Amino acid sequence: MLQQTDALFIPFFYDVQPWELRHIKDEKSQYGVAFSDYRSKGRYLDKLDEWKNALKSAADVSGYELSHSSHQYNLCENIVSRVLQLVQERRNSKPLNVAKYPVGLADLIQDFESCCTGKVMIAGIYGLGGSGKTTLAKELFNRKRSDYHAASFLSDVRESHANRDLQCLQSQLLKDLFPKDSEISSVHHGIGELKDRLGRARHLHFLIVLDDIDHQDQLDALLPEGMLSSSSLVIITTRDQSILMGADIRYKMKELNRDRAKELFCSHAFRIGDPPIAYEKLVESFVEFCGGLPLSLKILGAHLYGRDEYYWQLQLEKVKKIQPKDIMQRLKISFDGLDQEEKHIFIDIACLFNKKKKSNLKSKAILVWNLSGWSAKHAVQTLQDKCLIEVSWFKFEMHDHLRDLGRQMADELGPPRLWRPHILRAIYLFGKDGFSLLRTNSFSSVIVNARPVSS
Repeated sequence: MLQQTDALFIPFFYDVQPWELRHIKDEKSQYGVAFSDYRSKGRYLDKLDEWKNALKSAADVSGYELSHSSHQYNLCENIVSRVLQLVQERRNSKPLNVAKYPVGLADLIQDFESCCTGKVMIAGIYGLGGSGKTTLAKELFNRKRSDYHAASFLSDVRESHANRDLQCLQSQLLKDLFPKDSEISSVHHGIGELKDRLGRARHLHFLIVLDDIDHQDQLDALLPEGMLSSSSLVIITTRDQSILMGADIRYKMKELNRDRAKELFCSHAFRIGDPPIAYEKLVESFVEFCGGLPLSLKILGAHLYGRDEYYWQLQLEKVKKIQPKDIMQRLKISFDGLDQEEKHIFIDIACLFNKKKKSNLKSKAILVWNLSGWSAKHAVQTLQDKCLIEVSWFKFEMHDHLRDLGRQMADELGPPRLWRPHILRAIYLFGKDGFSLLRTNSFSSVIVNARPVSS
């Protein structure tokens, strides 16, 4: 049957016009007459609808027409030439550039595929910005694309949406999946075209990667629900796991272990996997600072390439005080996507609560946030979904780079957070002997009326 083949499919129509297969109910269609005859005689009733759909799908695929009067030799030549052309195109399709130094990528692929048990049609990859989501998706795309009739990798969907270029991505998707070009005049027009084309090509198996999705509107515009065959595969990368509610699997990116982190850092800093003996302690300090985040390891490693030990030492002291701009800009994308309540709660956690162990800390913090009229539970859940924090019953925790981002935002946005050690040696929350804590609109404004506290 047509829907069961994964092979290259090119139909040719012998003494029949494609329109006759698309409009089987038409009395002029010889197939329509045959189907009516079968139905009236009660024959193949359980198969008729399936056959009709298969014939309609075949008619929608570009092919060749043949009749008794045709020059069959020339037609066979054309078909063979077309098949060879398509096979060569598949062989010559250039793989995506994945990474300059693909450290740990084979292990990552193995870990991802171990999660793909059972039938997977939509796979979600989520994690912190710079954690390697796109790198993993590119490698999966390169490895799997030959298993599908057609494939499309749409990069930077979030940025295209921000620039009002979603219809350009729709055009690219249609061009990648179907040989016929389409002019898309609007996003709504693009949705209609995708529904029409994909709906008529359910017998084909597609591989689609949607990279950096951050809003449901983007999925609605690029992936009309129910339009793909069950043998197709869609891979979605995102910083927000709430986008992946309809996915068959959700894979969270993990930090690189210390050995892999060191190898990646040294690959960029020295162009080899191991550091010179004189740099070993400095390398360990930088790797610890990066916390297993590939983005930081690559940026800092490349920045230090070719520099002497004195420069390395200066940079180590500097980054402990001020995060490199390239790293902050990438991480700040997630922060910018928060609403005002979520931003203030994120900053409060970065300044006051990160990795602080205290019984029922989460519930007590939420209680105080709620007193400000905020939807604190929803905000905390959003921060978790966007991989900005991790929460247990006794503590909030975030990556050190995010902590530094939150504190930087506290200094820039205000009101001032009393978190710096040289400003306030200790902050006791929820009441302590000798302290009276007054709150106006967040933990940001803490007024301490008490004697100084010794360290």
